[in-house]
Amino acid sequence: MSSKKTLQSSLKRRTFLKAMGLGAGSLMLPSLARSDEPLITPPKRVVFMMSELGWNPFDFRMKPAGAPDSVLHRSMAHPDYANQPDDLSWEIDLTRTAKEDYSKTLEPLHAVKEYATVLDGLGMLSIGLDGLGDAHAKGWVHALSGHPSGEYITGQKAKGGAASIDLRIARFLREQNPNLTDLTALHFYINDAWWGGGVSGFHHFFHDKTETGQIVKHPTEANPQRVFERLFPGGMLDPESVEARGNRKILETLGARYDSLFPNLSSRDRQRLDLHRQTIADIKRRIEVLGASQCAVPDAPINVNGMPGDVAYQQNIDTFFDLATTAFSCDLTRVIGIEFRNSGAIQTSPMGYNSNGENFHEYYSHSMKMYTHWRPQGANATEEEYNKFQIAAPVLGNKNRFHVSQAVRLAEKLRSIPEGDGNMLDNTLIMVADELTTGSHTHDQWPVVLIGGFGGSIRPGRYIRYPRVNPAPSINRFGRSSPFVGVPHNQLLISICQGMGMPIDDLGVKSVTGRFSGLGVKEISLTGPLPGFV
Repeated sequence: MSSKKTLQSSLKRRTFLKAMGLGAGSLMLPSLARSDEPLITPPKRVVFMMSELGWNPFDFRMKPAGAPDSVLHRSMAHPDYANQPDDLSWEIDLTRTAKEDYSKTLEPLHAVKEYATVLDGLGMLSIGLDGLGDAHAKGWVHALSGHPSGEYITGQKAKGGAASIDLRIARFLREQNPNLTDLTALHFYINDAWWGGGVSGFHHFFHDKTETGQIVKHPTEANPQRVFERLFPGGMLDPESVEARGNRKILETLGARYDSLFPNLSSRDRQRLDLHRQTIADIKRRIEVLGASQCAVPDAPINVNGMPGDVAYQQNIDTFFDLATTAFSCDLTRVIGIEFRNSGAIQTSPMGYNSNGENFHEYYSHSMKMYTHWRPQGANATEEEYNKFQIAAPVLGNKNRFHVSQAVRLAEKLRSIPEGDGNMLDNTLIMVADELTTGSHTHDQWPVVLIGGFGGSIRPGRYIRYPRVNPAPSINRFGRSSPFVGVPHNQLLISICQGMGMPIDDLGVKSVTGRFSGLGVKEISLTGPLPGFV
């Protein structure tokens, strides 16, 4: 995938029309327009890299230099601190921290330390408002929406009650700039084969709002060839070539015919024809703009079917990262969602561990109960629980480190591309997160890794530890390991939306009720930006 080709492919007219979706029986195309105005300021972009089945907090967390280990024990289910609030907070300057002083999970971040932001102490507190679905389903729904589920799928699973912020951001950007298109957001499903994706299965991070107000799962794409063809249908044409001039003439003729038909149509047919007419104008603009750009197209994706699973998985990651980088470089896309499948081949060499035939979800993820770590210190855990934890903990840690390392690889690709006075990573934010804190169904102390300068909307180079002093929402709804919880993750999502220009202060819910014996009831605000984000 290292070699590139410029945008000067040649097509026959029939092939061109077919690729553009203008052949027989076709009336509607994805619009692929770009602004023909030069960019004065590089656009901001955001990538959501989402995994599943939890973290190993013992391998994730970092403490200030010289601080005792007990400062971390407070948020790690240690029996001495289990029922106490934790008001400690701190920042660590990652740019001045030696590589060997990074935690095991975060050590790959040292390569991009000046762009890294680590958030320790958030909680998906909006889940306290949600009575639908099990802990996994709630995490998948709330991670990117901060909003209660909409309805059951089954007795254990539910679907979103609001659009996730990736698609809210994309819709906002298109409203602000009509030259942006449905390619403003792309969603990938990374697997060890060219299958999966779509909207199948219960677990799904990305939700959209239809014109009728219904919340639906937004499909992901597991086949990079289809993403390639969507980004560059029919290849690109040199705007001065004979073929390009001929094809533009075809488009102009079609546009003139549509204009002549328009006055004689019903309102419904006018709407349909107007969409098609706009598509024609979009394609013309795209040929002119992209054909004259310096944007490079990757080679066609390598089909991984038949490869060993671990090799295929890494190849798909590389291919999707190349496509993401190209989509950003060409300004076709501003928002990318990536969902990592966490089973099959990725339990072998890419992550550095093997499942030994055990079910990852049931054996490893569910065994990540933090309190069992403290059995020698008096925690109420069985020997069997303790032994399973000892096996599961490094497996979860390797999984987390793998995902962080992949985010770093994407960040380094973006950093290598000059843009404005700096590089593309200066204007991008990559978010790495999961649907759970630990696989034992907790949602508090939710780890988040961010990479990128985000156009000045974040102050990177820091590890930020937030206090855990809010009384927890109902345990029947909100999974937690202590009656005290951290800062609402809604504030992170709001900060990202605001960084992309959205004038919002909430995600549709404004507070959640926390309760603790002796402290009474506390309304915890879910509004406003995250403290310390900028």
